[in-house]
Amino acid sequence: MQRGQRLLARAAAPRHAWRSLRTDAAGEVWARRTSERGVYRLGATAALRDSLGEIGFADLPAALGDVLLPGRPFAMLEGPAGQAILASPLQGEISGLNLAHCERPAALSADPEAEAAWLVELDAFLEDDDDESEFEAIGERAEVPKDYSNM
Repeated sequence: MQRGQRLLARAAAPRHAWRSLRTDAAGEVWARRTSERGVYRLGATAALRDSLGEIGFADLPAALGDVLLPGRPFAMLEGPAGQAILASPLQGEISGLNLAHCERPAALSADPEAEAAWLVELDAFLEDDDDESEFEAIGERAEVPKDYSNM
């Protein structure tokens, strides 16, 4: 495909189609693609927030540059009904942390699936050049066993 054809194909695609949301098999983590290629934001689902109640504590033990693998923890949330350790549905390098939610975790309770409610930004390691298949497969995969050994 030549450069002009790529630009036309991009222009024909629905605006902000890359902002769609996928939920992991456990229903705890959402992933939103934030660019046309390989950058995702991860956060907690409304269903998880409902099970925890008002979120009063959030911790992001990961650091910029850390590599996440599917099933590895990237955040811990706590509410009156208990705590939840969020595991990544994708593999990649952490390129952003939304530390504002550690300072004000109650903001996650208002609308946990809003664009501003992301916790970790991930530059995904893709198996092929088309990350659409990786993104579409997030909710279709069997639940990945969680590995908390490095938490």
